[in-house]
Amino acid sequence: MAGPPAIAVKDVRKAYGHVQALAGLTLEVPRGSLAGLAGPNGSGKTTLVKILLGVTGYDSGQVTVLGLDPRTQGMQIRGQTAIVHQSSGIDGFLSVWDNVRIYIRLRGLDVAASEAKARELLREFGLEDVLQRPMITLSGGQGRKVQIVRALLLEPSLLVMDEPTMNVDPESRRTLWAKVRQLTSRGATVLWTTHDLHEMAAVGDLAFVIKSGQLIRADTPRNLARSVGGDVIEIHGRFPDELHTNIGDLPDAKLIRHSSTELVFESNSPEAALLRVLDAVRDHEATTISAVSIRPVTFEEAYMRLTGEGDER
Repeated sequence: MAGPPAIAVKDVRKAYGHVQALAGLTLEVPRGSLAGLAGPNGSGKTTLVKILLGVTGYDSGQVTVLGLDPRTQGMQIRGQTAIVHQSSGIDGFLSVWDNVRIYIRLRGLDVAASEAKARELLREFGLEDVLQRPMITLSGGQGRKVQIVRALLLEPSLLVMDEPTMNVDPESRRTLWAKVRQLTSRGATVLWTTHDLHEMAAVGDLAFVIKSGQLIRADTPRNLARSVGGDVIEIHGRFPDELHTNIGDLPDAKLIRHSSTELVFESNSPEAALLRVLDAVRDHEATTISAVSIRPVTFEEAYMRLTGEGDER
């Protein structure tokens, strides 16, 4: 990952009328990394991707992608980029195989070698039995896998994926990430947007958290979770519906999630807070405690804190 970054964005601003999509966004993605882009809907993720690919301009700031300026060299960037997107040029009335063959020719790939590689990828992703079916007859997950296969036919310097594993079965997810790791091991850079925070924590080298067009935090998913601080107290059992209204504001413990079978608290001093929490819970009738645990904050919980999404629920 040494050398200049694959993607460098510095103080970039982009407005659509009175709506500020990006508000001084700055970030860098090292070459050869697998970087996830997370943020609430409307945070600026899609706008950023369009700017990186030279599809949309920006109002101010600086952007380089693979050492190129997307404002003037967008075609060169896109020529070195493979894209998995929710609307990436699939013809619904053509068969799976025809869509793949057309893509091979449009990208100027070696036909014989690429068709052989495509058949192998289609087999690995469990699509060998649907090659002659029109795309419109496939499930959402199958259609997404066809897009993934097409992207993997290239040897891109940059792979950009928008929700690549949405509706995709677990086995195919594992196949995708194994293929992606082969790309990064050869120096390719991968940027993907996702709402699957568990997946980002499991496979990502870096996580960029964006909100309101600004970078909130950038780090490895594990370090990002640690940087937020605190631990989590989980209590399992049976709890009356009204219990949470009386234990939501205890010293050193904040109730962040509750149900009839689970109470979850955040605390910077979990050992000290635990006894107070248990006493408060036991003070209520019809309460049964079956298990208690203390654990570190997960990446998903850190994300919720950073973006404030948990406060909106």
